[in-house]
Parts: sequence; structure tokens; C-alpha cells
Amino acid sequence: MAETIHAATGFPRRPCERPEVLQTARYANGKWAPTKQLFKSWSFYDFTDVAQNGRLRLFIKQPTGRDVTFEEATQNPDGSWPAPTPMHGLAPVPVTSKPTRNYLAAAVAGTHVHLVYIHTNGRLMHTMERSDGTWTAPDQVAPGGAYRNDWFERLSAASVGGGLQVAAVDQIHRTVLHTALGANGRWTQWSNVLTNGQIAQYHTIRSANGH
Repeated sequence: MAETIHAATGFPRRPCERPEVLQTARYANGKWAPTKQLFKSWSFYDFTDVAQNGRLRLFIKQPTGRDVTFEEATQNPDGSWPAPTPMHGLAPVPVTSKPTRNYLAAAVAGTHVHLVYIHTNGRLMHTMERSDGTWTAPDQVAPGGAYRNDWFERLSAASVGGGLQVAAVDQIHRTVLHTALGANGRWTQWSNVLTNGQIAQYHTIRSANGH
């Protein structure tokens, strides 16, 4: 039995090489398997992954011309990896005049994979995989309240108690916010995790997880 994890390089090994995503496995005896290349491209914005039904799934956000597309790949039973393919039902996101944010996060909540990402307009968006493998049309995360028009800089998603929870850094207020997707399909209002009177300036969030 092995615990499958991955390691990623945000930059090429050498200046003339392309960035790549690598994966390895840690065995019960503590040793590590040789790394495998999952994905390599001259330019991809970001990636995230989840483990579902004992298999690792990779989700990639990358540019194609003037758009940003979402692709996915699921590890084969023999441990090999297929080439990434577009996520069915998700249309390319047009790149606006503002800088494209590079961040996305995925979590398995219940029996579904949820993907949360920062749109090119700075809004936080959410989509969910249906049982037939297609994805729902993206909707804005927690669209109501005082933070609905803010520009988000970083995010993290986790499955806690079978539900989806999201934490994100608000670039406008430089604070960390939290929301959760209820069983009724509605988001709770944003709550301010780190109220600091704007003395501290938060820029990043690494990960969120729970049981």
C-alpha cells in the first residue's frame, strides 16, 4: 500500500525547459518511488488535485490564446497518466484586461468533486462534477454581502464533515475570509477569520483541511 502524493515545479529544471508537474508515491517501508511526469507545458497557470476512490486526479488551468481553459487527468489503475483533456461542460474563461489570477483548489465533498477558482475578474467561482462526468456551470462563491465585489488573491478548499468549505484572501481588505456550501446549495455569508484592524496585511493562504 502506498500513499500517493505529488510534487510540482513552478519553474523548469533548466532555463530552456518547460515547467512540469511531477508525482511520486511513498511506500509502507518509507521509501519513495521514482517520480513520474504528469504534465509538461510551456505555460500553465496552476494545478490542483484530489484523491477520489483511491486514484489521484489532476486539474489544470492553462491559457489557450485569449482564453483560460480547464483540463483534467485521472491516474490509470496501472499508475500511468493519460494526457489531460478539457473538463466537459466548462467553457473557456475569457481573459479580461486585469491580470489573470492563477489559483484554483479542489475537494471531494460527499460523492462529488468541487472545484473553486479565481476568475479573471477577481471573483471566486465554483463548479461541481456531476455523476456523468460533466461539470455544472460556474457560479460565484458567496455572492451576497459586503465582499461580493472584492478581488480575491488566494484560496483554499476542503471537505469538512462531508461539506465544502472555502477560505480565501481578500486583496481589497487584506484579510482571510471563510464560507461554506450548505446542503441546500447556498453559501453561508463570508466571515472574517482574521480580524486585525488592517494592521496586518495578508497575502497568501497555503491550505485548509478538516475531518
